[in-house]
Amino acid sequence: MKICYNGTKVKVLNIVFLLLSVLWVFAIVASFYFLGAYENKPGQLGKISKKWVENSLIVRNPEKPTLLLFLHPHCPCSKATVGSLEFILSRCRQPLEVRVVFYVPENAKKNWEKTSLFHTISNISSTLGNKKKDIVIDIYLDSGGAEAINFGAAISGTALLYSKNSDLVFHGGVTLSRGHFDSGDNFGVSSIVNFINEKSQSKSQTPVFGCPIFEVKGTDVCPNCNQDQS
Repeated sequence: MKICYNGTKVKVLNIVFLLLSVLWVFAIVASFYFLGAYENKPGQLGKISKKWVENSLIVRNPEKPTLLLFLHPHCPCSKATVGSLEFILSRCRQPLEVRVVFYVPENAKKNWEKTSLFHTISNISSTLGNKKKDIVIDIYLDSGGAEAINFGAAISGTALLYSKNSDLVFHGGVTLSRGHFDSGDNFGVSSIVNFINEKSQSKSQTPVFGCPIFEVKGTDVCPNCNQDQS
């Protein structure tokens, strides 16, 4: 087949190539925009309990402040939260009780919660026990999300710090964006560390960047979170 490239045809091809190039650049810019918007969009907080929930099955030590951390084990965004938790623990100089609460659906398959996130927390707990005797980490499996509902934790990565008197002194997230560990340099981390180390007794709140613990229609859920939970 013979193709003739006269001036008109070459001009048309150039225009088509230019249009395709523009569309390609636009697609890249748009993808970065929407990705950035997603990463920096905080989750919608639930109604956080201002006092420790008395009928909770989670054990609270009245001699120490208690930090609750609610996680969805299949949420990749929460890996950054675990990184911030490690930073918090490395900076605490006073006694602290930590309760990491993993959501588990009712009638979930055996070991459904045993993800890399779960194993990371387990390793932190084991390692910490050999280094800091005054800081304790316990893991709780929250069947059906009963404890998350009781405390008002709707987003994976929600941290709640209660004083020895069971008063809520901090609630929110410990990362600056969704799924990105920022070396612990953020207001949420510093608020918790300063309270534990008795440098500040002020109450504070930060946004939580994570996925809903419970799948809710119309909300932003990571592909790894939005899966069969039976």
